[in-house]
Amino acid sequence: MLQNLEEVYWQLAERGQEQVDVVTLGPGRYCVFNTSPIAKYEAYRRTLEVWQGDADDQDDVDLTSTVYNMIDTILKFLRVDKYTHFVNRNGRSRDFLVDIYRRSTPDWTTAK
Repeated sequence: MLQNLEEVYWQLAERGQEQVDVVTLGPGRYCVFNTSPIAKYEAYRRTLEVWQGDADDQDDVDLTSTVYNMIDTILKFLRVDKYTHFVNRNGRSRDFLVDIYRRSTPDWTTAK
């Protein structure tokens, strides 16, 4: 019995079956799902913050890494390579998706 295998979850999600609770992986082998990979990661990140004492003041919580990881997860699911796909910015320049991450207020017009 295995629990919340991300690879299996994303395979199910590709088929539109991410709400499945149990999957048979083989004879006598099962995977049980009780949360999504993003929810699992967020819970882990919050636990680390508590252990580090960073969760005392909710106004100072930096969710940047959580947002980056969510973007990476979505891009991976969509099979978009952030190192080769780019965004047109105001018709003047092209920036690779990975470079957009570090900008505080991206002005996205079209992605290719």
